[in-house]
Amino acid sequence: MNELFLRLFSRPVVLAEVLLCSLIVAVLSLTVPLFVMQVLNRYVSYGVDATLHTLTIGVVIAIALEYGFRHVRLRLTARLGQKRDMELAEGLLGILTTARLELLSSISQAKRRELVGGLGLVQSAYSPANLIALLEVPFSLVFLLTLFLLSPLLGLISLLVVVLVIAFTLWEGRSLKKPVAEVARIGAMVDQLFQEAERRGELIRTYLVGASHGGRWRRTLEALVQSKGRLAVRQGMVQGSSATAQGVLTVAIIGLGSVLVVKGVLDIGTLIGANILAARALAPSLRLAQLGETMAKAEGALSRIREMTRLECEPSGGVKLKNFSGSLLLERVVHPLLISGGRDELAFRASPGSVIALTGERKAKSLLVRLLLGLEVPVGGRILIDGVDMSHVDLTWWRRQIAFVPREPAFLDLSVRENLLLANPEFPGDRLERIIAVAGIGPWLDTLPQGLDTPLTGGGEELPLGIRRRLAWVRALLTDGRLALLDDPTEGLEVAERKDAYRLLKALSEAGKTLLITTADPVLLRGASLRVELSPGFAPESRSSSGVATGAGMTAESVSTAVVTGGR
Repeated sequence: MNELFLRLFSRPVVLAEVLLCSLIVAVLSLTVPLFVMQVLNRYVSYGVDATLHTLTIGVVIAIALEYGFRHVRLRLTARLGQKRDMELAEGLLGILTTARLELLSSISQAKRRELVGGLGLVQSAYSPANLIALLEVPFSLVFLLTLFLLSPLLGLISLLVVVLVIAFTLWEGRSLKKPVAEVARIGAMVDQLFQEAERRGELIRTYLVGASHGGRWRRTLEALVQSKGRLAVRQGMVQGSSATAQGVLTVAIIGLGSVLVVKGVLDIGTLIGANILAARALAPSLRLAQLGETMAKAEGALSRIREMTRLECEPSGGVKLKNFSGSLLLERVVHPLLISGGRDELAFRASPGSVIALTGERKAKSLLVRLLLGLEVPVGGRILIDGVDMSHVDLTWWRRQIAFVPREPAFLDLSVRENLLLANPEFPGDRLERIIAVAGIGPWLDTLPQGLDTPLTGGGEELPLGIRRRLAWVRALLTDGRLALLDDPTEGLEVAERKDAYRLLKALSEAGKTLLITTADPVLLRGASLRVELSPGFAPESRSSSGVATGAGMTAESVSTAVVTGGR
């Protein structure tokens, strides 16, 4: 109900116009039963053709006007839901893109897809046609009032049936929530099973999972069929109840109305008109009853979306340093995945222009990369950026200071150019061409049908690793960040591709950037001024007696020497 009010009152002026149109439509709808009454009472009794012509022309004009106002109302009602639909979609997208990743990762992919699909359920439930059906319920009073004027007894009976139908609809709507939620829950489980069978087909065949887990799959499918069956029974009850209510009302109106006709209180024309009015008064309530399941599904989807929106988001705003020098200090950083060898703290300093090699376990290295990107937060300790606690720094600004090359580069389903310019859309085109030449992807771009404007699909996963890495290098270099964060930049590359990576690293070091490299490459390890071991007993091991990486400890010359040696 709250969602309904949010939508209706999102645009009060439009709501007022919709209500006015609904009132006019209800009044114009009276013309048909009044026409029937007048024809039976006047034309049939006296046979004056002019009377029939006049009544027919009048009712046709009223029907045409009613159609016009219905069309206008539909267009106005469509505007009522647009703002709320945008708010829900933007809110969910915002949560998926700004919630803390350690919290978001606890939600399965299947549940995330269910949440996105829930937006469609909500939009369908509160479609313009359904909103109009809900708004028409109060305007049943127009027909009931007219019926009261014709016959208080028939009006009272119609009012009683309408109230009973509305009460049943509200009760049924509440009772449907549980079976609808059960179908959604089990349906998500079945969807996950099918996705598992599709993605892990080789594993299932190799280890005979299909045979050993067949019972689990069968039980889940049976549970879904049974829950859908129970829901279908409830739906049948609603439809049956609607038909029963309509039949009871018709019998009551015709039966009691006939008695009144015999007594001379009513005439035949008024009785038939009263029956039409009673049906018109009941129709909105019956349509409301048919929406019970749809609204229950929408409420369940909204409940799951609200639960999602309660996730803690990354902090917005914060300090933006005017000139970031490239200095970084990890001060007694603690995280569960970094606990090893009896030590639960990580500490090292990276001075501007220094090169730090991060080695050890893959999980620990990946975690440290995520900590430095602000994708996760340490349990204890601090990460200082030019002396400022990272928790106080604007993360958007901070990520623009980092030239990041991931181990497994990923891309969006955009053009090559748009993917390269993600972090810096205003980057000059001539400089982009120079960086592309330095990264060595010019020949590959020449093979594409549209060059830089060729769209990438499937996140670029179909591209060779070497091409993806080169694209990631270009994307990183466009940030002009003072800190280069490189996650295993030479792993899995051919000899020629490694040489290109060494050349790019040399260029970064010559530009005075601070380099943090997760690697097991002996060439890069020889060139580092500080090596941080992220395996059991990961105490920083440095070439300097102080154990601190300094700018003098790793110069462009030393990098160049290591690169040239490794490239031979």
